[in-house]
Amino acid sequence: MANKSLNERYNIPFGSEWKHKDGGTYIALLIEHSFKSLKLPIVSYVKILSDEERRYFIDNKIKNQFVRTVDHFKNSFTQIEPK
Repeated sequence: MANKSLNERYNIPFGSEWKHKDGGTYIALLIEHSFKSLKLPIVSYVKILSDEERRYFIDNKIKNQFVRTVDHFKNSFTQIEPK
């Protein structure tokens, strides 16, 4: 299918949950090319925060948005199957 989204192409569905190998659960958002000329696919994702973590992020002005290349993401995370 020529018109697949990058999320479909790399099998990282928008809104899917992923467990990091060191702990923590994250939600995958958008995959896009970081540099149009290089076509390097990157994943934007956010951490599912506990109340304590949310307070820490707010108090320390930490933005809950992260970016990794698709390869790095898939090597660091395991998808959590929907219930």
